[in-house]
Amino acid sequence: MKKLFVPFFLFCFIVLLIFFNSCSKSSPTNPQPTNTPTPTYTATETPTQYPQTNFYNFETNTESWNAGSPLFSMDDFGISVAHNTNPIYCYNGSAGSLQLNTDFTKSLNLFAIASFSFSTEQNLEYHTITAKFYAPAGIVTTTNPLTVSLYVFLSTKGYSYWGELKPLTTEGWYDLVLVIQESPIGGDYFQHISEIGIVIMKNTSSSVNYVGPVYIDEVAW
Repeated sequence: MKKLFVPFFLFCFIVLLIFFNSCSKSSPTNPQPTNTPTPTYTATETPTQYPQTNFYNFETNTESWNAGSPLFSMDDFGISVAHNTNPIYCYNGSAGSLQLNTDFTKSLNLFAIASFSFSTEQNLEYHTITAKFYAPAGIVTTTNPLTVSLYVFLSTKGYSYWGELKPLTTEGWYDLVLVIQESPIGGDYFQHISEIGIVIMKNTSSSVNYVGPVYIDEVAW
């Protein structure tokens, strides 16, 4: 690109011309009011999460939670649920918890599910589901660990929606959270929830061959 050079004497002349012209202008007058309204900005309200009002504490029984789900039976996989009263596996000193008996020794046993099915579809849009999950020492590893997550299922839509997959690397209690807002694919999908649950998954390269219980407590939404 060519550069533009201005002769020095011409540059000085232009500067003086601008100076005299500015001095000859009259003093500015006060601005006159106009009838043009000042524009306002209206922010779009962000929906907030509803408070949790439904609780499953498993104090005296399994509270109708089951192994597997209506669409995925676990009867042939040695998976079952029971009511636990051993305080070691009850969160925060509660009287009971849900015991999920698992078997990850068989090649096809890559899942263990505990779920609750609603009698009628629930609208869980803008709800947060939480749960406590206890992983015993035998099921944890730092190499190719199993993972655990909350999920919801939409029977009439045929979709499931999962929370964060948490790797089971240390023994103890895990906090599970599933935040439900608007459907990521549009529509009213989260207004038709038929099932909530917790799923433990094993990938095919994992060396974990655990047979035994895990524990669930304080599920809320």
